[in-house]
Amino acid sequence: FLGEMLGREYYVPSTMELLQALVMPARRGQSSFPWLVPMPQEFAGKTYASLFEAWTQADDCAIPLSLYRKLPEVTKQYGYVVTNPDPNLELDEEDHIYVLASGQWGH
Repeated sequence: FLGEMLGREYYVPSTMELLQALVMPARRGQSSFPWLVPMPQEFAGKTYASLFEAWTQADDCAIPLSLYRKLPEVTKQYGYVVTNPDPNLELDEEDHIYVLASGQWGH
């Protein structure tokens, strides 16, 4: 992973800064942080687009980036990440959402 990131740095010089900003936001003096939060029950059965609209249009804006979804066939301890979900993807009550939001939003 690290070798690939260093190689990518040659073509996209800001790769390491982006990674550092996501992994260590407080060190860079950022006001937004990555959060993994349980999916609110009011969005169960609704689409990803409805969640995205609600959270990005709120006063304290949060930007959903991806979903963490548990595998139904296997034990509930394993899951996968859906990056940039389809807007029509139906949300499950056990989903978690990766979000960029303020420190106050995450508490």
